Amino acid sequence: MEKLIPPFPQDFSYFCQEYAKLVEKKTNTTYDDFSNFLTLFIDEPGTQIWVARIKSGEMGAFIGASVDPESDLDGKILAWYITPVGWEEPERLKIEKDLLDLALSYLTPRVKLIRISLPWISLSCQNLLKSFHFSSYCRVSMRLDIGNTETPAKEPLHRGYRCIPWLKLTNQDSIDLIHALNQCSVDNDLFSSLDEKEGVKTFLEKLTRHTLGQFDPTLSLALVDENHQKNRPIGACLTIWLDPEREKHLKEPALFIVEYGLIPEARKKGLSRILLQELIRLAQIHSPPTNVIELLVTVENAAAFHLYQSLGFRILKKFPVWAKRISK
Repeated sequence: MEKLIPPFPQDFSYFCQEYAKLVEKKTNTTYDDFSNFLTLFIDEPGTQIWVARIKSGEMGAFIGASVDPESDLDGKILAWYITPVGWEEPERLKIEKDLLDLALSYLTPRVKLIRISLPWISLSCQNLLKSFHFSSYCRVSMRLDIGNTETPAKEPLHRGYRCIPWLKLTNQDSIDLIHALNQCSVDNDLFSSLDEKEGVKTFLEKLTRHTLGQFDPTLSLALVDENHQKNRPIGACLTIWLDPEREKHLKEPALFIVEYGLIPEARKKGLSRILLQELIRLAQIHSPPTNVIELLVTVENAAAFHLYQSLGFRILKKFPVWAKRISK
């Protein structure tokens, strides 16, 4: 095994291109998109890259691992590939395992969660991940074309509940709410950055500073419960604007739901649907108008996934995610 140190050799760039072409062949990912991703991954701070060479001396396999710069609690394996030629079968399987061992040895002492989200992973690598106790999930991007959607009637909320603009919450209420609704969700198995309130605080600061995208406070809502505790926040729907200059699949700006959910005790009461319908209604009368709302959801979060489908969201793309929590 060989650990690469920048500046990377020319044959590694060529090898990455071959990997990108294979991914394009196996999936609907375009070569340009994935090759650009590889360039970003190589330049990302904290990335470690290991390669293995076949007998001729050419590169035949590599893996790249990084501690997430957005959250030092999450580690990522950003690329993992071994060519199907140049190896005997037992040797190829051993190389796959040795590369994974190196990546996990680097990440495990540093993070609380390791995540792998790649457009394509070979079957042998999938089996290897299972043997290392990784769990598999399916993430999907979804879109609602508002122009093709009837304006939802403004359903009356159950007595004692109301939607308010997000910025009417105090800073502490905002932190407590996002922290609470992320403690009992499938997504908590995939992202550890919101495990602690300090991570939530950082997330909200980035959101309001527009680091994650153009935050829109007029289309971000909180649901409050006035029944038991006056104005207790129990739900959130936070949005940003996606720029078509950066998101090449868009022809116009789109509203993206970056955070959505209810605290556990507020679920299964029909409140999620009403909160989302209120967002759709506001988006339809927003100036300037928006025609598209997009979001990401984990299919294993069945209640949320089926809610989005029932309101007209359609699937744009599916991609597998593998994740493993690290005991500390």
